[in-house]
Amino acid sequence: MKNFKKAFDEILDKFKTWQENENSNSIYDLLESNTWSVNINQYFENTVNIEEKVDILKQILYKIWIDYSNRWIKPWTKTIKQLLQEIVDKDCLVYVDIDKREIFRKLEVVWWKIFYEKDKWNRFYLYEEKQVFNNWTVKKRAHRMCNSFSEKKEIWEWVEKALERWIREELWIDSSCYTKSKIDTVVQKRYSNSRPGILTQYKIHSYIINFSKKAFDSDGYKEVQSDKTTYFKWIEEDKAKKLGYLD
Repeated sequence: MKNFKKAFDEILDKFKTWQENENSNSIYDLLESNTWSVNINQYFENTVNIEEKVDILKQILYKIWIDYSNRWIKPWTKTIKQLLQEIVDKDCLVYVDIDKREIFRKLEVVWWKIFYEKDKWNRFYLYEEKQVFNNWTVKKRAHRMCNSFSEKKEIWEWVEKALERWIREELWIDSSCYTKSKIDTVVQKRYSNSRPGILTQYKIHSYIINFSKKAFDSDGYKEVQSDKTTYFKWIEEDKAKKLGYLD
């Protein structure tokens, strides 16, 4: 315990300054009480400036031997600020396991496919066609990446609310215009490719969505953001299977 406390002195000093009063819990109090697995989300909720929060998160990663400076610079990896934003936005729970010198990230994801059945002979499948950026760069997903949509669930959010939120924000379709059928829930645990060295548990909820005639637009949909526009198109189910959009 003494060696551990010495290694974390810099972090503990910063966390101690966050205490609002003598009775409030700090990470220092938790460690003193021999709590070896600590949820760190609550310590990033205080009104500390973003750069200080980033600095503290860097120190935590450094002290448990996560080499973010060399391994988090690849095109497919996320940044420290993106991990911090995920914590602040309550998209995940993050635990520091002192004994194993690991960070454990826990999140829930909603995954779904969207269909429209015109009649028993004509069923359509919705996929992301492309993203057009403001500099006119066009990004098209590989077929295997177009076979579903997904959204991270906020910590205290109902699963189906995350799904409804995505459809409302991306496609401008109200939840009264489609039906939801849950398929399965699975739990996967693996080291994150986008955040090397961080063990992540994904709880994945799968759904099938069926749009009503009111929600169906044969021209598809588009979502306009500050940096890009995303286009969604319908394709006949049989054709989608031949092209590899559907299993």
